[in-house]
Amino acid sequence: MKLLKILVGVCVAAFGFHGAAPAQEETAVSDSGFYIRADAGWSFVDARNSDGNEFVGGGGLGYQFSEWLRTDVRADWSGSYSNLEYWYGFQDFVTVTGNVYLDIPTGTFITPYAGGGAGTTFAGGDNGFTFDLTGGASIDIWAETKLDIGYRYVNIAADGNNIISHQGLAGIRFGF
Repeated sequence: MKLLKILVGVCVAAFGFHGAAPAQEETAVSDSGFYIRADAGWSFVDARNSDGNEFVGGGGLGYQFSEWLRTDVRADWSGSYSNLEYWYGFQDFVTVTGNVYLDIPTGTFITPYAGGGAGTTFAGGDNGFTFDLTGGASIDIWAETKLDIGYRYVNIAADGNNIISHQGLAGIRFGF
């Protein structure tokens, strides 16, 4: 829980430095820079002699500093894994991460990106440190709305064990 408070504090502090950032480019998500996101996809899990695959979905709140840099805090739920032997038999988990993304402007309606973040995962009264790496592309739908298609690698550590999740996601970002 302490890690989650630290991550939220870092993101809030980063939002506070908005005035020092360079002027936003025309390709920013919105005039204010803030956006919300919603994602859904499929998770393929590798964990201590077990594997599984299941739905994953989530959402978050973010800020676009420039056409190159954005950050968000997101929460995702995945499960219920029927054959995942881990954390005293729990079958699903909730992951909360703070993330930073490097958007690569192409001058077209498609913007590739790469990013990463850290946070925690909650599972049946237990929690563990989590980090993620992500990559994909966003597609401009209209002025402040983007379709996001990507891959996300999630590593969850607790009790000396790791769960590795490979996620294929599609989502939408709305600037406001």
